[in-house]
Amino acid sequence: NLTISGKTNTKELYVNGTKIDTNGGGNTGGGDTGWNGQYPPEVTSDRDKRYWQIWAMAIGAGFSKQAAAALLGNAQGESDANPTADEGGGRPGFGYGVWQWTDSSGASSGRVYMINLMTRAGVTDNPDTITAQFKLLMWHSPNGQWIATSSYPYSWTQFMTLTNINTATQAFVANFERPLNGHPERSTWAQEWYNKFVNLGIPSGGGGYIAPISSPITVTSEMGWRTSPITGAQEF
Repeated sequence: NLTISGKTNTKELYVNGTKIDTNGGGNTGGGDTGWNGQYPPEVTSDRDKRYWQIWAMAIGAGFSKQAAAALLGNAQGESDANPTADEGGGRPGFGYGVWQWTDSSGASSGRVYMINLMTRAGVTDNPDTITAQFKLLMWHSPNGQWIATSSYPYSWTQFMTLTNINTATQAFVANFERPLNGHPERSTWAQEWYNKFVNLGIPSGGGGYIAPISSPITVTSEMGWRTSPITGAQEF
C-alpha cells in the first residue's frame, strides 16, 4: 500500500489498464468504455480484433450483447470496422470512420466533420482510432444524431438494452445511419459476430481469469475484476 498525504502530480495515471483523468474515469465524450486493451486467445486476426474492441467497449458501456452485436453488424456495413475508412478520399460530403460520419451539408469532409464533433464532445484521443470513435458514438447519439422513427421508436438508452439482434441492428440503421435504402444484410452480420463473441470472456487487465483452486472444485469468481453475470460489464 502507498499512502501520500500531500499533493502529487503525474502526467498519466492508469488503474487496471484504464486511464484516469480529469473526468475521473479516463474517458471523455461517451464515458467509460470498459475496454482494457486485452483480447481473448480466440481473437487473433487484425480484423477480429477491431470488432472485439467495439464489442468489449459496448459491453463495458452497458450495452446488451445483442445491441453490441448490432453495432458490429453496422460497423461491417459501413467500413468493416476500419476507423480510417474514407468514403470520398477526403472530399466534402462523404463519410469517414467506423460508422461513416458525414457532413450532411456537404461543407466538409467526413474526417473534418468527425473531428469537429469530437471537439464539441471533449474527445481528446487520436481521432483515427476505434477508442475515440466509440466515445464519439456515445456522445453523438444522444446529442442529435439518434432520431427515433415510427418503425423503431426507441431512445438511444432503450436501444442499448434491446435483446433482439434484428430489431437492434435495424434500429441503428434507421435511427443513427439513416441511409436512403434499407440494409437487412446487417442483421445477418450482427448475428454472425454475436455467435463469434457471445461465449468469449473479456480478459482482465492482468491477462485473464485464473482459477485459484483446481478441479473438481468450481470457483465462480475471485477478488478482482470480472465480467458481471447480470450486465456483462467489467466490475470489481
